Amino acid sequence: MVSGLAMLMLPGCGLLNGGNYLDRERACDHNPHDWWGSLTRYVDQGNGEGGFDLNPPAEQFISRIQGKYDLDSGDFSFSREYIEAHYYVQEIGTGYGIVDRNGDLDVIYKLEHRDDLGDSWTTEIHEVREGCRGTTTELFSDVEGDEAIEEYRFVADDQVNIHRVVSQGEGQEVTDGSDFADGTGERLRTYEGDDYEYEYDTQIRAAGGYSSEWVYEDHSRDRVYRGDDVGRVDGSREQDYTLYDEDNESLATWHEERQYDGSGEATLTDASGVTCDYEYQDWYSCSCECSNGTSCNC
Repeated sequence: MVSGLAMLMLPGCGLLNGGNYLDRERACDHNPHDWWGSLTRYVDQGNGEGGFDLNPPAEQFISRIQGKYDLDSGDFSFSREYIEAHYYVQEIGTGYGIVDRNGDLDVIYKLEHRDDLGDSWTTEIHEVREGCRGTTTELFSDVEGDEAIEEYRFVADDQVNIHRVVSQGEGQEVTDGSDFADGTGERLRTYEGDDYEYEYDTQIRAAGGYSSEWVYEDHSRDRVYRGDDVGRVDGSREQDYTLYDEDNESLATWHEERQYDGSGEATLTDASGVTCDYEYQDWYSCSCECSNGTSCNC
């Protein structure tokens, strides 16, 4: 299982009678409910009685969302189906809570994720929103003790700002960014610890995928990595980086192309000009052949 981030302007199907549920007077002056992802959007764009079957805007990589929110009990279930090219296949959510007609929200649910490798895993989510501000707490059931807390704020009809914190090692990974109504987004993810620190500046594409510029500092070895990644909707990734020493001298360059299952190829070129070609079978095993006659298993 590889999580991605991560978290549809296709021809419409089913019930696309948006705006059937929420009141005209809402708890927040801003209204991103017709595009920003939450159960509020699903219910509002449904049939007005809790049922929904739609192709939501601003997420071109999802082909269909369908489900039902019981207006009496608060129980709900839904499924999100992804386009064939995406590395996710489906997500299924079941839970209960309050989807208020003024836009406020308080729901608890489990979300089962399924990918095209046949893997599945579950997250547990509690989302609370009052007015323009909300908090989503996400527990990763298959990774003991892992928890992410995301605070968000509606700042305009077409923009939602987010602040996400994940405990990691001795510190916290912090992500700040925004989602926009056209399906794009931006994230700045940072971590600073005793042994290492990093910063990823990422642009999210509306049709799925991303591009990132990043720097990783290894304090224990006095090494700095600077690079960029390109991620595609099918889960594949292309990565380039340069390794520097403490004097900012280039020690090596790296180019890598990997599929979602981890298979792929990479080339390392050191400062002397020696190249090593790597072949990956998956995310954990590889072999290499170098221009100086050496080889390796990794």
